[in-house]
Amino acid sequence: MTKARIPITTGKVNLVTGTQTIKSARWPFGRNKFYELVKANLIKPHFTHEGARPVYSVEEINAAFQPCNA
Repeated sequence: MTKARIPITTGKVNLVTGTQTIKSARWPFGRNKFYELVKANLIKPHFTHEGARPVYSVEEINAAFQPCNA
C-alpha cells in the first residue's frame, strides 16, 4: 500500500520550487524569464538541506514580478 503524498506546510508558505513558480497563475512569466531573474540574482536559490533541489523565496519572486500597468 502506498501513502498519498501530502504537502506539509503550516502557516504562510515562504518558499516554492521553480516549477511551482513557473506554472503558477500568480506570476505569469515563463521558464526563460524566471531563470533570467535567477541568473541576475534577483531571485536567489535556497537549499533546505545538502543535496536538496533549490527553492525560492515568495517575497523575492513578488519583488521581481512587476505587472505592466500600461
